Amino acid sequence: MASKCRTVGDVCSATALSAEKARVLADALTAGQIQYAKLVDCRQVGTRSAVTLDVEVEVPQVPIHPIARRERVVAIFDPKDAVVPTILALRQGFPVVPHLNLQPEGEPPSLCLYDEPYHELKRRWTPQRFVERIRQWLADTAKGQLHQDDQPLEPLLLTHSGHIVLPHDLALARPELLYVRGCSMPPHQYFLIATRDPPDEHTKTCPVVTSVHVARPQCHGLIRCTPTDLASLACFCEEGGLDLIGELRSRLAGWFSDANKKAPMLDAHLAIVLILPKTRRSDGAVESTETRAFICDQIISTVGAEIGVWTMLSGTPGLIMGYDDSKKGELIPVSLLNPCYQLSRRDAAALNGLTASMETTIAAIGVGALGSQVVMNCARCAFGRWTLIDPDWLFPHNVARHLLTGFYVGSPKAVAVAHQANAIVERESFITPLAADVLHSNSNKDVGDALERAGIILDMSASVGVARHITHRVNSAARRVSLFLTPTGDDLVFLAEDTARQSRLDGLEMQYYRAVATEPDLASHFSPVQGRQRYGQTCRDVTSTLPHDRVALHAAIASRALRDAAENPQAQIAIWRAKADGSVRRVDVQNPLAIRHAIGDWVFWSDMRLIDRLATLRQGKLPNETGGVLIGSMDLDTKTVYVVDTIPSPPDSVEWPTLYIRGCRGLRSLVDQMTNRRGITRFR
Repeated sequence: MASKCRTVGDVCSATALSAEKARVLADALTAGQIQYAKLVDCRQVGTRSAVTLDVEVEVPQVPIHPIARRERVVAIFDPKDAVVPTILALRQGFPVVPHLNLQPEGEPPSLCLYDEPYHELKRRWTPQRFVERIRQWLADTAKGQLHQDDQPLEPLLLTHSGHIVLPHDLALARPELLYVRGCSMPPHQYFLIATRDPPDEHTKTCPVVTSVHVARPQCHGLIRCTPTDLASLACFCEEGGLDLIGELRSRLAGWFSDANKKAPMLDAHLAIVLILPKTRRSDGAVESTETRAFICDQIISTVGAEIGVWTMLSGTPGLIMGYDDSKKGELIPVSLLNPCYQLSRRDAAALNGLTASMETTIAAIGVGALGSQVVMNCARCAFGRWTLIDPDWLFPHNVARHLLTGFYVGSPKAVAVAHQANAIVERESFITPLAADVLHSNSNKDVGDALERAGIILDMSASVGVARHITHRVNSAARRVSLFLTPTGDDLVFLAEDTARQSRLDGLEMQYYRAVATEPDLASHFSPVQGRQRYGQTCRDVTSTLPHDRVALHAAIASRALRDAAENPQAQIAIWRAKADGSVRRVDVQNPLAIRHAIGDWVFWSDMRLIDRLATLRQGKLPNETGGVLIGSMDLDTKTVYVVDTIPSPPDSVEWPTLYIRGCRGLRSLVDQMTNRRGITRFR
């Protein structure tokens, strides 16, 4: 075993090995059960067991990497078999190649054999498969085929002692300086959040200052030992054409040329972020960019002194002319940090599997219990650019079912929800609040402009008046969509116009009413509310009992329904019905072609389903006359008459070929059944 290997132990027999897999491997090699491999010796290294063997490798005549035809390796096994066996290449001069595990300085190279968890490998591990995997690894490395062309590029450095969150566009913007606005420092693990914004006048100090440096492109797959001090980090950077010490000297001297102005930063720690472009081959184009970060264990005043920028005099840096080149930072320990990035809208969309509709413009009316959660669900997946329109303030009782917490009590709902949603991603406000009443859109220019520019006008106000207003009195080409819950919160209703607006929102609402009145599946759609709560002193300070879990359940469904509707040009009427056990059933309602007739200032609305039903009833009574009762609604404000259904001729009616007299038997009970019992007159 090579003298540099720290696993050197006493030679022993196979039976003396503590690890069962090591004994099995040694026995198989001794018995000649494994081809192209020969046992060298067995050793016990503390609690671990080591089996040294020579393996024969199929090497091409002109190898890409200098792998020998016979390589000596040692397999080191954990006695509890809790971790994957370690494979060390013992030949002096073994090349630095892709897929090597990180090792301490001076240790033999460690082969990275597997890309799956050991608990999965254990189920099919045999000594024959194990040795063959080693041989295959060496053969593929010799041919330059171990890292396939479709695999991601390997990292340049591994392992870390903490995390740093960086701006999402760091690789493109490449700012020279970042500030850490929030952090966790040892004795706990590092967790730093970096920003371009310097500390404000109230904070003044910054615990960590981050210097950003860019290297020239490097070939991937040459995994190094992690630098442990600033000098060794500078050596790593030299391979990427980056003079790290030189750049740090220049920057620190510039930062502190006005010592009084920058003095608070002397006590900050220095973090170093490296932007490392990577190529697949030495002569290839840049394929990806890796970002690595380190934090110095000493504060900036000490770092500057140890790289020859200044000497400290009574706590003030005294700059050295020309720098002291003998100081390279050997006495400044550094720790590797694991960088990640602030969330961008594109990242949020990718994480949620969203491939389209990121830029759909939505004017949302009402951000109450349901609306606030729908907006936040969509914001998290980067769906849409929103304007939130709601005049209401957040009251304490709202918090029981609202997205917002008690922190926002007394704030306009639209403003607070927009603040929360915009905080999801970094440095991009894609949600605009308007604390205003949409019913005054004709006199409020901001509201009017938002509705006119929108691609979708989404009504979540649970107000019939608002739905009628946006249908009849808002001048916009946007589709109208309505979302609301039944009073008990058990059912969610979704109404969406088609993109051409042939089926208008008010007509879809009438077709929905008809379905509730006539479809057996919707018989209990409007169950009575069980209990009401008073939250104030006036007669109107009353709210319904409505479980939050129902609101959250339906908000998730509504968010997806809205996203799907944005990709579907057809009109839709859908109802989701939740049971007590949490299961949900969807009921789709047909929306036949609408018929509109203007009669003076009034508009008569119906659809082809009613026309077909009337024709069928007429055909069934021929040659006699027949009649019945038309069912519908009248909106005196918009001067619209809606007719959606009919009650056929009562049984006591007189029906002759030339005469019809409508009867009345059972008529009152049928009318009451279609209105009061199903709750149609007060559905929201």
